[in-house]
Amino acid sequence: MAGRAIKALALLAVGLLAAAAAPAPAAPDAAGLAWDRTEAVSRASPGQDQADFVFTARNPTARPIVVQGISSSCRCTEAWFPASPLTIPPGGTSPLRALVHLSGQRGEVVKQVYVDTDAGSSTLTLKIEVPAGAAP
Repeated sequence: MAGRAIKALALLAVGLLAAAAAPAPAAPDAAGLAWDRTEAVSRASPGQDQADFVFTARNPTARPIVVQGISSSCRCTEAWFPASPLTIPPGGTSPLRALVHLSGQRGEVVKQVYVDTDAGSSTLTLKIEVPAGAAP
């Protein structure tokens, strides 16, 4: 009997430790979306002419969220969802792809993508280290 109690306590302790170590789900931002990350970092390889990123938006709210627009900090950066217009249902997810053209850029390149919804806006940051010779 005591062995079962000790085993049950050990299993409970392991479960509590695992739950404590697991990352907390992202809270919704001003746009009502919870992102898998809001900043992505990459290093370009020699000859690489673009950097590609994928973010995942989740709707943790109890109502649909309508994406009204996407823009970027410069013309060298494109971003899009797989559909437009896009409505993300409660509990739903959608990937957002971002592409930065690296031609003529060197050093640390930082760009932003802005996502506007019917609830507000999100800002995603892209950081790329572009070594000399990475892009023509």
